[in-house]
Amino acid sequence: MVKDLTSKQIFRNKKYYSIVNGYKALFLINDGSLIFFLLGCNFNELYAVCYFDREIKALFLKYIIRIELKLRSIIAYEFALIYGDKYLEATSCFYYQTINQLGGMTLDYKIYQPYSYLYHLSDPLGVNFTIITGSEKAILFDTGYGLSDIRKEINKIVKTPYIVINSHGHMDHTNGNYLFEEVYIHPQDIDLCIHNNIPERRSLNIQIAKSQGLVDEMFDEEMYINQGCGNLVTLADNQEFNLGDLHVRVIPMPGHTQGSIGLLIEEERLLLSGDAAISMIWLFLTESTSKDDYIRMLKNVMKEPFDHFITGHISRVFSKEYFEYYIQVAMKSNVMNSKPITFAGFERPNTYQYKELFGDDIIGICFHEE
Repeated sequence: MVKDLTSKQIFRNKKYYSIVNGYKALFLINDGSLIFFLLGCNFNELYAVCYFDREIKALFLKYIIRIELKLRSIIAYEFALIYGDKYLEATSCFYYQTINQLGGMTLDYKIYQPYSYLYHLSDPLGVNFTIITGSEKAILFDTGYGLSDIRKEINKIVKTPYIVINSHGHMDHTNGNYLFEEVYIHPQDIDLCIHNNIPERRSLNIQIAKSQGLVDEMFDEEMYINQGCGNLVTLADNQEFNLGDLHVRVIPMPGHTQGSIGLLIEEERLLLSGDAAISMIWLFLTESTSKDDYIRMLKNVMKEPFDHFITGHISRVFSKEYFEYYIQVAMKSNVMNSKPITFAGFERPNTYQYKELFGDDIIGICFHEE
């Protein structure tokens, strides 16, 4: 039993299984009939190993990311030399995998796997969805545009039952909901999800896909347009999903939309932020919160125990310090230092964009102000 105050404080911030179950093997003795801890072993020793493990991971990852950036630049340069003007086309990339579409042509999905338990898939229309694989269950985070039956690809990766969760209610993250029996979503984004899945909105996806040659005359347009938002199930702030060896907690992240959420993979200290924390945040939509509420959310989420995060539109792992950049940009932005901007299909008067350069990354905010 833990009695000292320091250990109790640790347990308030970290769960039992992440320390004891994760690091007890070094301190166990197995005599063939019984398994017991070494004589004199205490909780502080287990936590010391946990702390060392966390710090050594953070130290190595810091330099691995720098090496990755350098290698990525070299590879992109050499790749462009080989393929010329076609170097950005999906058909030039050896890491694309084909997924059968709902009739007609095929779609190519890029699969990014930064960790053994996580698959980050991006489709040709520019949105990502993520698979978290645990020992007993898995999670599919977002369902994309739904222009292909992504269940076939999921079943290649996932060998367990899986839960489907929407990061928020926008169409590029929920139009594939109809492929699944039920989908979890924050209650504050249910109406938004329903609206983003009406036939008029879904038909826009087909128009865009046609313009990019992603669907043909064999595609069942009427079936796709009339699918709706799927069977929605509400989830709660800080709700936890047990995947066996991984535990995933819902993090409320209102800003981009009122009901935006992230998923915190607790043992791995990794946050999936969807569109709620991203390098060019859209905060000008009618469903968005105020800039002050967005900043408050970022500061609250920074208190959560994570070291890195992955967003909903980029195949890359970001360090937690980027939250500081997002806060700086949001606090500095105003009508005087920002430029008016508009986006096709999302037009709204008095929309502005402010951005800054942090290293090689452009961090910005698109906001509305009367």
